[in-house]
Amino acid sequence: MDVPDKLKLALDETRMLVLGAQVLLGFQLRSAFQERFEKLTPHAKALDATSLLLMVLVIGLLVTPALENGNATTRTMRAVGVLMALALLPFAMSLGFNVAARHCKVPGTSSGGQSCSSWKRSIGAAGAPGCRRRAVSKQVALAFLDAIFHVATLAINVLVKSLR
Repeated sequence: MDVPDKLKLALDETRMLVLGAQVLLGFQLRSAFQERFEKLTPHAKALDATSLLLMVLVIGLLVTPALENGNATTRTMRAVGVLMALALLPFAMSLGFNVAARHCKVPGTSSGGQSCSSWKRSIGAAGAPGCRRRAVSKQVALAFLDAIFHVATLAINVLVKSLR
């Protein structure tokens, strides 16, 4: 496959990723208008706002390669690869912050985690007083952290390979 075909394929893939990121951004924007949002702790609101900003960054990184009109060179291909890899880390962080904000305790209710003062508490560590009593919450949280670690590792590997 020659360079112009590879570039077209890469740009088509980034367009698909942009659509997915826009859907997630829409859900994040909608969360601020929910009834329970006002009841969240300041830490949970900060996590939600940070998550929203990270998703905007992801969309910006994914849209940037489309600005390369007609420049089908290996340099352009490398730039597309680097920008897509750079978008992985804030994407994973945004999802992680959403999960953390979801597990923060809403004052005056019995739902949510203990507090948002640390990551361990915000994901609802088993056995902590006031945390969710779901048996799978700890396994889900650990699996999610493992997935974020793998995405970050993949992003670093892609960046290192593309910069060679």
